[in-house]
Parts: sequence; structure tokens; C-alpha cells
Amino acid sequence: MQHKELTEIITKQLEDHKGIDIQTVNVSHVTDICDYMIIVTATSRRHLKSLSEKTEESIKAHTKHTPRIDGDYNDEWVVIDGLDIVVHIMLNNAREFYQLEKLWKFDEEISEH
Repeated sequence: MQHKELTEIITKQLEDHKGIDIQTVNVSHVTDICDYMIIVTATSRRHLKSLSEKTEESIKAHTKHTPRIDGDYNDEWVVIDGLDIVVHIMLNNAREFYQLEKLWKFDEEISEH
């Protein structure tokens, strides 16, 4: 499966589970850590946990890879490392504070869903 396809599957799954302000950033031209970053806002810690679990399931189902998860569901930010795709699930306060889109945007357009 191509990375772009998996990015679209994860984005659709986040949309289906009411993730807010989902943005996909192609970072392949600026880093070797991954090709895409997906950034999404959760409405609560429970929602953050749900989005994290669903994302982990999607990655496992489509790649047979068990993603690494960093962060705690009681925190404001969870990072899921799906090898070539990294998903940042954040509560609104953390997202506004860190502004990852601006950090990684450079010359690339951000895809909003």
C-alpha cells in the first residue's frame, strides 16, 4: 500500500470518528522521519483515546505493523508512529500552543479535510 493511500484511509477514519480540523502535511522533502504528518484535534481526553485506538487499528489492519504510541490518554497529546506516517492527536489547547502546521508547513500546502 502506498503511503498516500494509507494517509487517506487514516484521514477518513478520523473524519468518521469526529476528529476536528484534520490536516495532512507532506514532509518528505524536509525530513527522513516520515513522509506525512496528520494533525487532528480531539474534543476531550476520552475522544483523544478513541481516535488513538481507531488510528492504531487502521494502521495495523492496512500495514500489518504495530505502530508506536507516545503520550498518555490523560495528556493533551498522543503521537502515533506508523513508520512513514505520523499522526498527532491533540486537545485544542496543545494544538493552539504548539502550532505544528506552521512548524512543518514550509513551502508545502496543507491538505485540510
